Amino acid sequence: MKRWLAAGLLAALWVGAALASCDESNPAGPYCGDGVKDPGEECDDGNKWNNDGCSSVCTLEIAHTTLNANVGINRNVVPGYEGDGCSSVAKHLVIEGVGPDGYQLEHQELDCAMGYNGWPFYDTPGGHYVITMQLFTEDIGGNLVALTDPKDGAGDVIQGQSATIYVDFDFRDFNVSYTGNLKWQYAWSAAGPGDGGVADGGMPDGGAPAGVACADATPPVNKVRITLRNEQGQIVSDQTSLGTPTNGSQRVDCHDFGSSDAEVVSALPWGIYELTLEGLDTGNQVEYCARRALFNTKGDGVIFHVTGQPGTCP
Repeated sequence: MKRWLAAGLLAALWVGAALASCDESNPAGPYCGDGVKDPGEECDDGNKWNNDGCSSVCTLEIAHTTLNANVGINRNVVPGYEGDGCSSVAKHLVIEGVGPDGYQLEHQELDCAMGYNGWPFYDTPGGHYVITMQLFTEDIGGNLVALTDPKDGAGDVIQGQSATIYVDFDFRDFNVSYTGNLKWQYAWSAAGPGDGGVADGGMPDGGAPAGVACADATPPVNKVRITLRNEQGQIVSDQTSLGTPTNGSQRVDCHDFGSSDAEVVSALPWGIYELTLEGLDTGNQVEYCARRALFNTKGDGVIFHVTGQPGTCP
């Protein structure tokens, strides 16, 4: 009996020692994840994570090269305008590309309605690429009809890294002219010297206008006058949703805007416009001015924010 007890005790001690040698919290023995490249390990980065160059079993992972070929539509045609999605102006996006030593990217025909604004190409060789894109709509029979000519964008890809190459189109590249609703809000600078509103060009869209309400301005703004010009400098003779003539011919009551409220000119051809906003006091003297470039896209666009600055328009 004593022999069996002694043998069992020795066996238990041997198993315990073996388990201790496999315990990665035991600093006595090397293990994968201890940060030291031991015999039999290709790497050891001190953790047990995958997809960081060294796997959870201490083998080297391949660094994948990714080329993201993205379409840009009306990106930054005016300051503060981020651009249009493919689905808002087209039905299909066709992508091709050529890389180093004539490497051909796989031809892609993408459905814009599915949310595609480009395509990722994986494990491409590093080097210089030229990406060619073209935008299409469909006729009544479902056949592709070109909206643009093919256009190129170029860039370099570094092996083992991710890179993005844009092919940029703007409204001038399209062989059709869309119409949309041009929208803006205005507010008034609380104080400080004016610059004719020139600095407004960099104001981002979204959120609330950077200014105060009509009655909170100093002096208060009683009336406004608006002049809208197209890219050719021609005055647009129209009327806004608030009844304001866009040709600068009349003064109307100053309006305070809510967060989603806007003054709208409907069904304008898409393109770049220049808005001149004047704020007048109770004596009909111009006390504030802003002049800003706006972009009218297809359909219902973003709300531009315009802040009148003290002074008259240059």
